[in-house]
Amino acid sequence: SSTPGRWLLIIAGFLNLIYCVADNTDGRHARRTKQSSFVGEYLDHGLDCVTSLLSTYLLGSALGLEASQAAIALFAISFATVLSHVVNQEKGFLIWGNRAFTVDEAMLAFGFGMIAIGICPQWIPTMVPVDAMVALGVPEQFLTAALRHVRVGEFLWYGFLVAQFSVVITLLKIDRTVVLRPSSLALVGNIVAIWYFTTTHGQPTTLRTDFLRNAIGAEYGQSSTLVAQSLALFPQFVMSGLQLVDTALNIVFSFEAQWVILTACTSSVIIHAPIAAKCYKITEGTDNRPILYTVPLALVTFFTVSSGLGSAIAVVGHAIQILWNVNKLQIRGEKQHK
Repeated sequence: SSTPGRWLLIIAGFLNLIYCVADNTDGRHARRTKQSSFVGEYLDHGLDCVTSLLSTYLLGSALGLEASQAAIALFAISFATVLSHVVNQEKGFLIWGNRAFTVDEAMLAFGFGMIAIGICPQWIPTMVPVDAMVALGVPEQFLTAALRHVRVGEFLWYGFLVAQFSVVITLLKIDRTVVLRPSSLALVGNIVAIWYFTTTHGQPTTLRTDFLRNAIGAEYGQSSTLVAQSLALFPQFVMSGLQLVDTALNIVFSFEAQWVILTACTSSVIIHAPIAAKCYKITEGTDNRPILYTVPLALVTFFTVSSGLGSAIAVVGHAIQILWNVNKLQIRGEKQHK
């Protein structure tokens, strides 16, 4: 509710709307000018992935949801998204959203929702206006007494979860076995690891002790733990540099922000596998990428050691993955044109 926070939310909302416009025009422009490419297809779906994950959590937090509720929303959309892209890879069509709420409506909701909350934050804690809905003609039997104790943000959260559940059901009707694909299983494993290792009732677990800081301290230098002994192998200046970077990141970003960045990037790393495979024209059976799927788990584990560096490495690692795929797809496109 602070003034700087409200302005940042408004700016984020406008950026989401600009992204929505660009996302809806780039593909059409490429097809109209005959500039469509594998790279364009990959970036179009790939950037939507990480953007939607980050925007979901941001809007949930802005609506006044608890961190655990916003996290569940993030997990729900990531699972629905990976199933959507696995189906797109194998069947050749993408289902993201439903008839009532497609990806375009989602982007508009992110943008206008953030702007509205930034301008009028006072409406966030208000309860669902049951009496006003009855006055407008909504049958009272559909409005249970429980709604009188539900906030607007929570009401929208329930609707969001129902929407994601409907998407998952639709995809399972097409092919029930998509949940057994390596990408789907890796995403579920990533969610479980993040939830178990990094949070307990919204707080860091005991695993999240700052080994980087303690490993170079005199009182911890003689510890017999495997992690401390491994970190002690690095030169002193390396450890000091890592400590400095970690401290700076912890000052700039809260633990919650670092957690969101880690979760969005590690989930997106996995979801990018079927997206890239679709562009490579590879079937899931020949594109298991077992090494790739171990990367998110390693990042989650490292995050419990150092949240600042863990989230930063997740961003850098995901960027490297995108650049790598773009380069390979460019080479593939050049070969096809020869």
